[in-house]
Amino acid sequence: MGVIKVSVRGHAVEYFPGQEERFDFPADKPLTIRQMLDILGVNPLLIMMANVNGVKRSKDYTITAGDEVLLFSPPSGG
Repeated sequence: MGVIKVSVRGHAVEYFPGQEERFDFPADKPLTIRQMLDILGVNPLLIMMANVNGVKRSKDYTITAGDEVLLFSPPSGG
């Protein structure tokens, strides 16, 4: 089984398991970013943008083991 390297930027990190900015997600089969968020229990609305291997992608983009995913939450504050 491989892993997907995940990094989270912004306030949404508090909704990810362990509130970790970087973690490995086990990947035994391809899945979409949206599916990964569902498995993690994270509302997809908390993610404004996703990059996969340095390229902007939609949350419906399919990711596989070896991919590096960077997730950005919308700006907060006032």
